[in-house]
Amino acid sequence: MYLAIAIVVLAGAYSAGWKVLANKLESGATQLVHRINANGDRANCENISAKGYPFRIGIFCDAVFFERAAAGISVAAGALRSAAQVYRPTLVLSEVDGPARVLLPNMLPLRLNWETMRTSTRIASPLPERFSLESSRLAATFGDSETAEPAARATRTELHARPNGPNLDVATSIRQFELDPALLPGRKVPPTDIEADITIKNGVGLVLTGDRNLRGYSGVLRNLSLLAPGDTGISLKGPFSIAADGLLDADLVLGVKRPEDFARLLAEIIPEARSQIRNGLMAFSLTGSGADGSLELPLKITRGSAAIGFIPLGRIPPL
Repeated sequence: MYLAIAIVVLAGAYSAGWKVLANKLESGATQLVHRINANGDRANCENISAKGYPFRIGIFCDAVFFERAAAGISVAAGALRSAAQVYRPTLVLSEVDGPARVLLPNMLPLRLNWETMRTSTRIASPLPERFSLESSRLAATFGDSETAEPAARATRTELHARPNGPNLDVATSIRQFELDPALLPGRKVPPTDIEADITIKNGVGLVLTGDRNLRGYSGVLRNLSLLAPGDTGISLKGPFSIAADGLLDADLVLGVKRPEDFARLLAEIIPEARSQIRNGLMAFSLTGSGADGSLELPLKITRGSAAIGFIPLGRIPPL
């Protein structure tokens, strides 16, 4: 009898505590939306509620919206569901339903849809200890049409970010990225796997200030690769910096995997430059290759002027 009474009391106390925490969470989320709206932006989380009893707790909304009119940016998406285990409240998982309508400056409305989109955030101060986003069957369409063919699609996308001292580490992966063939008439662009891994020095301060301008910052590109079917593609790695006037300086290594296959692929994408591609491959092959037959070429960018060895490639406009 005493055990039964103790269980009932503990269950009642736990339920009451969960309810108090849920009310505080709902109130905090509502106040956050109000603060955003009071600062000149617009935000909405429709029908905010806390759910997940008994062992989880999180915010649920029927739809989400954010607009920063001064920058010409807005995002509207479907239902949002988030959850954290009661015994592990700093790890928050969330899921959002599509489609999403995105407005960016000087662009047509962008409609994004997906099969699943989930995030994982390990909460810490002043920035999360880790943030991850994963989506499957992501498709992007320009305009508001629900029946138009997507301009681009990918079977799987991932984005991961974390503070590393004052620096910021960012990695992304896009699998089977495809463009609508109608956008590139006469060109054969195969599905491509894209990976990037970069460190931005003092990137934590960049995020905290909300500044989207990378001028005056530097970093290390650990990997940027584009890999096509047949295990051929290109990669870049090395340090870079962006001057106050936006001009790029970098000391990179350009890798070409299976160069002959890559040259044939590039000739299909740019058929009018077939002979230049063949001649360029022959010239670069004279510099030597790795044990697996891949090429590694020094790519130098000085004040926006890019060159491979003594061969100029052109200028990169200010970023």
